[in-house]
Amino acid sequence: MNKIFVCSDFHFYHDRDFLYEPRGFLSVEEMNQELIRRYNEVVDEGDIVYILGDLGLNATGHEICELVARLKGRKYLALGNHDTDARIKAYKESELFEAVDYGFRLNYKKKTFWLTHYPTIVANYDDKPNYNIHGHTHDTNHFHEEWPHCFDVSPETNDCYPMDLDDIVNLIRSKV
Repeated sequence: MNKIFVCSDFHFYHDRDFLYEPRGFLSVEEMNQELIRRYNEVVDEGDIVYILGDLGLNATGHEICELVARLKGRKYLALGNHDTDARIKAYKESELFEAVDYGFRLNYKKKTFWLTHYPTIVANYDDKPNYNIHGHTHDTNHFHEEWPHCFDVSPETNDCYPMDLDDIVNLIRSKV
């Protein structure tokens, strides 16, 4: 049975040590290769993967797509703040993604999820709240204390692995 994964903020080619060193890498090249390896370690070809923005920096969209082409699964891309118009055009032309948009709404296990790059408060009532799965913050915790319905999948929260949506649902159930 195929799984659903969520991840964000690869920042391929982002050659700043303040990004790759806290992730445990000695160089941007090591980070790029290890992100791909860890992703492919858990994702299979038939799995669905929502990537929540910021695929890369300091590279063209075509260069970033060369790395994305090595990632398994059926990929959906929610755009982030580093996804420029030129990169977005390359992502759409690449046909690597099932869809490229600013976010996705997903109903799963009787919960409604909004998958976006930015954290967004989406809970509109207490008896059946919506949940936001996001990236962007590069936080080391999945939950923001003041926003228990927001779940962070930045690489720093999960040792640079994509997260299985079933695991996210279980963590949300234990928190909320």
